[in-house]
Amino acid sequence: MGTSKTTEDEREEFLATPRVGIISINRLDGKAPLATPVWYNYVPGGDVTVLTEPSSLKCRLILASGGFTLTVQNDRYPYGYVSVSGDATIDTSPRREEILALANRYPESEATAFGDASAANGDVLARMRPTKWFAQDYTKS
Repeated sequence: MGTSKTTEDEREEFLATPRVGIISINRLDGKAPLATPVWYNYVPGGDVTVLTEPSSLKCRLILASGGFTLTVQNDRYPYGYVSVSGDATIDTSPRREEILALANRYPESEATAFGDASAANGDVLARMRPTKWFAQDYTKS
């Protein structure tokens, strides 16, 4: 990452580390994209997943635009970030194990209660296969 080339493994490891991400989704009317913080899950080589309510603006825009961008950063020196974009789908029946895997990444989470509440709310899972990667790692500067 940084001024020197990053390897695929470095980018994927950075993205797989639990962080709060910022999801950005294009609006079809040409106005500024929606950008909002999210919890997410990523396992190297897999999809990025984000949990959301089916009636949320986030979900509606993903369905309308067909994709999103997720940016995660190291907000302490030395700084770095990974940004991934790709096509996305909405899984209307996510498995409880996937919801718990996402929640368990975050230490503040009561994963079981989070999973139960998400299931009770009928939350959906946005899935995005990263096809474009941008990364910066200032430890390599």
